[in-house]
Parts: sequence; C-alpha cells; structure tokens
Amino acid sequence: MLFECRITEWKPAMKILLQHSGSRLFYKSVDAWVEDETEARIFGSALEAIEFCERNSLSGLEIVLRPPPPGPDLRMEPIPAPPAPRPSPPA
Repeated sequence: MLFECRITEWKPAMKILLQHSGSRLFYKSVDAWVEDETEARIFGSALEAIEFCERNSLSGLEIVLRPPPPGPDLRMEPIPAPPAPRPSPPA
C-alpha cells in the first residue's frame, strides 16, 4: 500500500499578536491597527514582540499568546522600560 502526504499550508502552533488595551485593535503595521486578527502581524515569539515594543516605544498594549482551539488566550504586558533617574536635589 502506498500513501501520499502533502503539506498544503503550515500554521504555527500559537499566534503571537499585539493588541491595544483600550481599543482592542490588533497591530498590523506602522500606524495601522485592525479589528480582524487575521490581518494583524504575527510575531515569531513573545520575546520578538517584547523587543518590537521596546524598539518602537509602544505602550498601552498586551501581547496575546493564542494557542489553537480550544486553548485559552494568555495575555501579558510588555516589560516596561526602567524609570528615568531623578535629578539630585540641590544641596
């Protein structure tokens, strides 16, 4: 018996997206946010999403880790930048 196997479409095990906390829109590209997550940018890892947020000074959003159904979403906020040092009071 001969079996044939074809891979028609590769889908990642988990989608990693950025979602604005207030508007609930997903990040697509520079100055483009969308309601439909199928149009959103998918990141390769949570670390890539965090570094992207840091490089682009993005705030007020969540990283959404979405496994295939029926798994629940896992949401996290990017690691905030450390606070700027305060100037010393005059002596």
